[in-house]
Amino acid sequence: MSPALLEDKTLDQVYTNIPGAYTAIPLPHLGQSDHLSLFMLPKYTPLIKRVKPAVRTVKVWPEGAISSLQQQFQDTDWNMFASQATLDSHTDMDSYTSSVLDHINTCIDNVTTVKHVKCFPNQKPWMNSEVRLLLKARDAAFKSGSAEDYNRARSNLKRGIRKAKLTFKRHIEEHFHNSDPRRMWKGIQSITDYKPTAQPTSSAFQPNELNHFFARFDQSTGHFTPTTDSATAYSPLSISTTDVYSVFSRVDARKAAGPDGILGRVLRACAGQLAQVFTDIFNLSLAQAMVPTCLKTTTIIPVPKHSAAKCLNDFRPVALTPLL
Repeated sequence: MSPALLEDKTLDQVYTNIPGAYTAIPLPHLGQSDHLSLFMLPKYTPLIKRVKPAVRTVKVWPEGAISSLQQQFQDTDWNMFASQATLDSHTDMDSYTSSVLDHINTCIDNVTTVKHVKCFPNQKPWMNSEVRLLLKARDAAFKSGSAEDYNRARSNLKRGIRKAKLTFKRHIEEHFHNSDPRRMWKGIQSITDYKPTAQPTSSAFQPNELNHFFARFDQSTGHFTPTTDSATAYSPLSISTTDVYSVFSRVDARKAAGPDGILGRVLRACAGQLAQVFTDIFNLSLAQAMVPTCLKTTTIIPVPKHSAAKCLNDFRPVALTPLL
């Protein structure tokens, strides 16, 4: 058709099933073409721009970290912590226990590495490091201008994505082939893309309001004087190292750390090295009839009973206590 016959007629049209979804921005002509190019810009803001990527801090245990941690605990002089906390034949339980826990956490930090993982809101569950490397290789090949390198990198990316999806599919199917309900529920969450919604804080005074609401039944009992029987000799309980080792070796390795920072996998893997010092702490606690403050510290997390919490009674207090 001759350009003179086109005039102001529209030859090309764009159809969408959502009215007003795009905005047309006119751009210059493509080369010597008489067609005016249009850039269709969506009116909505993409998810990756609406939500900022979340950065998670993950503690990575390299190969051989557990054996190195066991060796550090084996070479530690645990009596040094007790002697530093003892004054005039009296051992300060809080100082003794906190120094031992600080040393354990320091040793854990020495054998582990901290990794910061950036999670994008539109990230696919099958995305892994291999696919990311293939994406970078494809982008580099595109910028180089070589059609051959770009086609090769794009083919490698397609094969890598298919492989990652197949690996993720098999990983999810394994959750349903065993009798572990925890893994099965995890597989269901992955298939349905279930993500719990975080409850926003309605006001700055909510923590104090929840604290007052949860503690409304507490009453002060005043000073309590225990009755003693002079005829009965008092003998404090005693715990053996074998008992402590038996309990530590059965700790669930997946348990999250409490306010003390001691992981369940550390207690289980290093039960033989930590049983002696904690036996001394437990027996000293029984002899003094007191529990160290660091082992009584609890993190209270209000968990909503319903999907939409409307009042303070809709929250359930869940306590995160130390594993010890």
